[in-house]
Amino acid sequence: MSSSIGDTINSIGTLVTVVSDVTANAALLGAEMTIAVQSSTIGNWASLVAVLVIGIL
Repeated sequence: MSSSIGDTINSIGTLVTVVSDVTANAALLGAEMTIAVQSSTIGNWASLVAVLVIGIL
């Protein structure tokens, strides 16, 4: 019984770690993209082209 509880706790701990890592990476990526878009109109064109390409594919 105690071993299954321990496994569950370990699984939850791993899941929390993965989720927090993914969230941090997503936030960092979002910030970088926001800065890139704000820094130049090239960013706007790049995002527009990316959307069009993805839409075509």
